[in-house]
Amino acid sequence: MDNPEPVVIAVRHPGLYTATRATVQQMLTLLRQALPDPPRWPTRQGQKIIFQENGSGTEATIEDAPRDSLGQIYEALQRTDAYQEAVRQLNDLAAEGKALPHFFGVGKAFVDPILAEYLDMQRNLEFDERSFGEAYDGVEGYIFASSAKIRLHLSLRGLRGTADDVQLSQSHAIRRLGADEINRLWRIESPPGMPTQLVYRIGPNIWPELRSYDLQADIVCPKSDLNQLGILLADEETKAIRAFRLSACGSGPVYRITYEYVGFVPNFGRFGAIETVKPGTYAYEFTPKLADSVKGHWQEAVRVESHLQQPDEKLSRPMRIAAFRFCSSFDKGSPEDQLIDYSIALEALFTKENDAISYRLPLRAAIFVGDTPEEREKIFWTVKGSYDLRSDLAHGQSQLDQTIKVKNTKVDISEFMSDLRAIQFKALHRFSKASQKLSKENILRAIDTVAISLDRQPIERLYCPSRHDAQT
Repeated sequence: MDNPEPVVIAVRHPGLYTATRATVQQMLTLLRQALPDPPRWPTRQGQKIIFQENGSGTEATIEDAPRDSLGQIYEALQRTDAYQEAVRQLNDLAAEGKALPHFFGVGKAFVDPILAEYLDMQRNLEFDERSFGEAYDGVEGYIFASSAKIRLHLSLRGLRGTADDVQLSQSHAIRRLGADEINRLWRIESPPGMPTQLVYRIGPNIWPELRSYDLQADIVCPKSDLNQLGILLADEETKAIRAFRLSACGSGPVYRITYEYVGFVPNFGRFGAIETVKPGTYAYEFTPKLADSVKGHWQEAVRVESHLQQPDEKLSRPMRIAAFRFCSSFDKGSPEDQLIDYSIALEALFTKENDAISYRLPLRAAIFVGDTPEEREKIFWTVKGSYDLRSDLAHGQSQLDQTIKVKNTKVDISEFMSDLRAIQFKALHRFSKASQKLSKENILRAIDTVAISLDRQPIERLYCPSRHDAQT
């Protein structure tokens, strides 16, 4: 029989590799002494969530857990020369600023995950060089890296469509969730050992449905910042949600599912997400055409969002007000509150002091946003109607009627709000492009000139319309 091909493993710290390899071999020796032959691994209570075509449900399962056997021999393993040498090697690396220790110590942070992963992969008591190399490689990769990567998963609950995965940028993507991926994410957030009653309480209520969409955001941070992971997650969640809402007109609820480490990162607990009832629904289907539109808007949306936090000259005050109001409108549970947000946003973009707002606002919005005479007329009367409704609400009217009068036609309130949202969305993106060249005052002057001359070319050059301006 031919000799097996030798396993070649590239390592950056031979001392740590040798000590950790010896520790794994010591672990296997101690397990052979502690477990019967053939070994019977302990069992633990685990859970998985089962998603069916008509909804979701949960069931409890029993799974084989070799890593739980470590508990039987762990104290003896810690006393071995191999384990203690591995810890010494790691402490030397920690002194160099590489193996940043957790408060549980470098052994718990780095050696124990290698032992557990090795057992889960190998599942027998014979040493295997290749399995050990795989378990060791991720840990060493983290130790000698300057940063760590975390992937945040945000559920686009209720979004339906036919589009598949969309890579929006190097760090953001929209993925369509199948049963395998949903169960994988479930196992991250709900690891084995969670009480069954907690599974039933959490699972059906907050978990995404089959074939729903997941907005993924990758966070790359220095290893020293991992002690602020909760802040990093909350900050990226806010940024990703705003960017998505600025890229897709009519965005519905977005909420955190879970997060995961990309590659090895020491992990001694998890930051949970508080589930709240999110208002709104998705007014569109995520078709391939719309996916292309979202991808086309994404870069500009991220640029605008990046300047919302800190006032600076790269984003004008009118754009900041309009973008904030547009994003915040999706957290509002009533059309009255949304209408106020849209009205403030449109006035921030298209009005100035001492304007006759009731006429100037709809006229400028129609000229700037509309591409055809028919579209401009519809925009004029829709924005005019929204201004009149805003005035009614400001003067004491408690709620909007179920039908809204637009010129001489009655329109259902949901259709009216959808039209107004689309106008605001298109105005934001065009104004964002134009404001990189001109001040608001000069943009409004160009719009007013078009109203007199009827020559649209000067204003069209401000925002350079592309195929991405048409939102389906």
